[in-house]
Amino acid sequence: MSLEKIQAELEKRLATQKIELPLLPEVAGKVMSMTSDPNADASHLSALIHRDQALATNVLKIANSSMYAGNVRIVSLQQAVSRLGMKLIREISLAASVQNSVYRVPGQELAIKALWESSVATSAFSREIARLRRKNVESAYVCGLLCGIGKPVVLKILAAVLKDLKLPLTIEEVMAMLNRTHIPVSTRIAEEWKLPQQVAETIRCGDDFTLATAFQDEVQTICLARQYAGFMMADLAITKESIIAHPVAEALNLYPEDLTELFARCETIQQMIAVTR
Repeated sequence: MSLEKIQAELEKRLATQKIELPLLPEVAGKVMSMTSDPNADASHLSALIHRDQALATNVLKIANSSMYAGNVRIVSLQQAVSRLGMKLIREISLAASVQNSVYRVPGQELAIKALWESSVATSAFSREIARLRRKNVESAYVCGLLCGIGKPVVLKILAAVLKDLKLPLTIEEVMAMLNRTHIPVSTRIAEEWKLPQQVAETIRCGDDFTLATAFQDEVQTICLARQYAGFMMADLAITKESIIAHPVAEALNLYPEDLTELFARCETIQQMIAVTR
């Protein structure tokens, strides 16, 4: 009964309260624009990142992590771009900018950690699926990173509900409730931020890729990426067998050997998550 009570109160507040939506970080918006600009160069990207000291520090920290670092320590953004490449630096910059501005809910650090790690895992698997299928890797990455962008906003409201009702939830129950309720808020953020239409469609369709009326490829990619992210994060409802048998794998024309190859990426993606903490 307590779960239904919490769910009802959360839905009531989402429907009746004025919800404070996060602003799109300036750097994130410009980094996304650079993604589709063939004339963007390393110096422009470095100058953009330099305008946000916290972001610049974060990018250098990630560039110098064991996953990316070479024998020589990176001491400048120009160096980072030269070593890692424009595409990877854009991904790191976008993720760090969104993390710093959106994934902050005081008192809910455990849930925020789980949300962020799920977001990074989904974006990483989306990129790998797109790469495997020779599709637009950067579009898949952005869709994967932002398809749950409203969840931290809903978490803040849910935290207030739990405090007022004096009722507890496990982290698994919190995550399940956010998955059920975030879509309207994520959709509003996509509209406010003027995110690409493919991001909005992946939000709208949730885990049901059959709902897609446009950008079916991106929606199917994100659906499968979420399955892999859930498996990697020990969601007991998701197994290797359930992923291989999932209808979205057939929709994407992926063979069992392709799906097995994606499982082999789990360790690398876990390392990627670790360097963003």
